[in-house]
Amino acid sequence: MLVVVYSIASCIPSNDFVDWCRLHDLNIDYRRVYDSQFPQINYNYTMKEIEALLGRKFHRFPVIYIDGKFCPTISDAKGILDAH
Repeated sequence: MLVVVYSIASCIPSNDFVDWCRLHDLNIDYRRVYDSQFPQINYNYTMKEIEALLGRKFHRFPVIYIDGKFCPTISDAKGILDAH
């Protein structure tokens, strides 16, 4: 399974989820999104670029895709990953 996570640096739950995925040796692709609270941190995308790339609006982080399917919450994502 491929887990793709888009997040800003200041989102603690996102960081915890990424750490959880790495702890469980999951195949994770973590992409940073521009964070106005930490403008000095390197980033891969801006929010507008993410929305254009994925073709939908996002109102919170993290944005999680598992094998190309959107997961609306961290708990949903963990449930799917625990089941495999």
